[in-house]
Amino acid sequence: MISGRRKVCEEFTTAGLPVFSYRFDTPLWNAAPTAGAQHFVNVVFSFQNISGALGPLPKYQNYTDLSTDIGKAYISFVNDGDPNTSKGNSTLPYWPRYDLDSPQNMVLNANYSFIEDDDFRKEGIAFLNTVDRELLA
Repeated sequence: MISGRRKVCEEFTTAGLPVFSYRFDTPLWNAAPTAGAQHFVNVVFSFQNISGALGPLPKYQNYTDLSTDIGKAYISFVNDGDPNTSKGNSTLPYWPRYDLDSPQNMVLNANYSFIEDDDFRKEGIAFLNTVDRELLA
């Protein structure tokens, strides 16, 4: 997941496209404590699912707040090409554009969203991204 995301960010940035990368770091409210943020959990937040999957209020108001903030960022990006333009009362920090010289991700966490350097396992992932065609063959 990380190597593919990073490669797409690098390729699109090289092509001059605006890239804003994130790492989702919020498990579902009722997930096992050791489960962490599983693949696809972010979709509930991205589409502001009101089916109860975000947890009972007010105990999990921070989940609803994160979902609302993600929605604002997505709408801003679709409308303006920048997730920062209609922040209003969003609690997300400024979301930096991906930069090859200093790559960063937004970390979306219901308790505290923050910016991190995108350098996790940098050398190993760079290697994977050089042999990805062979891996897919």
